[in-house]
Amino acid sequence: MIYEMDDKDIIRLVILAGQIMLENGAETYRVEDTMERICSATDIKSVNTFATPTGIFVSIQTKNREHYTTIKRVKTRTTNLSKVYQVNNISRQFVQGDITIGQALHSLEQLNIEPPPDKVFLTFVAGCSSGFFALLLGGSLCDGIIAAFCGALIQLAAIILLNKGISSFLVNLTGGSISAIVAVFFSGVLNLGNVDKIIIGSIMPLLPGLAITSAIRDTIYGDLVSGTTRIVEALLIAVSIASGVGIILRIWLLLQGGLYV
Repeated sequence: MIYEMDDKDIIRLVILAGQIMLENGAETYRVEDTMERICSATDIKSVNTFATPTGIFVSIQTKNREHYTTIKRVKTRTTNLSKVYQVNNISRQFVQGDITIGQALHSLEQLNIEPPPDKVFLTFVAGCSSGFFALLLGGSLCDGIIAAFCGALIQLAAIILLNKGISSFLVNLTGGSISAIVAVFFSGVLNLGNVDKIIIGSIMPLLPGLAITSAIRDTIYGDLVSGTTRIVEALLIAVSIASGVGIILRIWLLLQGGLYV
């Protein structure tokens, strides 16, 4: 179904859909495909889209041969696949003619201002996942309980730091440090649990699994710039976590050596 609508509304709809998807962990090829499908349901003559993890570029040519080009900078990135699904659903309804452009824009605007999940819930889920990861990797029940406590503590610290505008590199560095501090305290001081199982379980929610998956899929689909960028981002996250853990463990080993000299 072809809609007669204002060109600026089309651009607003396309940009907003792409922005929400990029900010919530969608692959760049999926973002470009969604934006192009939206334009295919309008009277746009041609469209060129280019998405990277940090920005969106859209250029359209109307039936009157007028050109419009828009750039949108994406500064925040998180993981919320529910929002990605909802954007896909809204765009699908629009393309099929079930909703108008006004309704699509309203739905996307409401989705964009939707508050993040409850902090208490996120902390609880992070703790549970960390505890079960520790058990899955061969840890004892004691390791699982300590890892759950540590995972919840890391998530709480991440929420506080991110709200203060701290970079994700420092947030992951802090998370790795917290995991090592808690593990060393319980295992080395209280003689409870295993350091390795507690650390591995508690840092699992921090690992960039989705970023690596998106990087591979972007590369396979030919988006080499986005694929390379996401791989570098994933490596930086891994390095920051490992650095946090390594610094604390090194300090602990030095202290042990100092105590025994």
